Amino acid sequence: MSDKKTRSIQRAVDVAIEAFRSHTLKDMSINLIAKEARCSTATIYEVFGSKDGLYRVAAEASIERGDHPRINPAGGPGQLDALFSFCEARIAHLADHGRGRGEHLLNSKFEISGASIQHYVRRELAYIHDVVEHQVDPAIHAGLMRPLNVAAVVHCIVSGTGFGPMVTGNYQLDCQPDVPGFMRLTFAPLLTEKGCEALEAYLAEPESHRGNSPESGKQRFH
Repeated sequence: MSDKKTRSIQRAVDVAIEAFRSHTLKDMSINLIAKEARCSTATIYEVFGSKDGLYRVAAEASIERGDHPRINPAGGPGQLDALFSFCEARIAHLADHGRGRGEHLLNSKFEISGASIQHYVRRELAYIHDVVEHQVDPAIHAGLMRPLNVAAVVHCIVSGTGFGPMVTGNYQLDCQPDVPGFMRLTFAPLLTEKGCEALEAYLAEPESHRGNSPESGKQRFH
């Protein structure tokens, strides 16, 4: 395949990602995508086979290009700061309206892109569980978290920083999500008095001074 054709196909995928984030699959036509991408419809059909095929590739590319929070092991001076900063970045990422609307539309045709989405979710959840578990166990031994079952604590943190923010982002519920509020709701039942003091000290710091602000906590998935 020539470099020119490769670039043309890449433009088609880029345009398709944005198109399917703002229009349903039914409302978007190959002709419009081809025109915007400066790519012939013949090439699109040759490479992707159909509009459904282009949608599948666009969904996969959108997932792989997404900015996903990653932990900063040197998250800050406090022992829990790395966990707090990761969770703060995760909440902000999931509650973001742009991410929510785009992923909601791209994932709306599960019968087309379902296998790719399931693979991504399993991979991402495995990373999140591993990250949180490695932070929770030492925090329990340090007296910052209650001596609860580690797996149960991990589940509470992953759920608390996931479901509510994701609903907020996907359904455009709040223009300015209450990230500290999500943090307190998630951690308050799990922390000791010493741990609660650490959380409040972390949240009292200016965002730019924290170990991992929601923006700096993002990096490419790979």
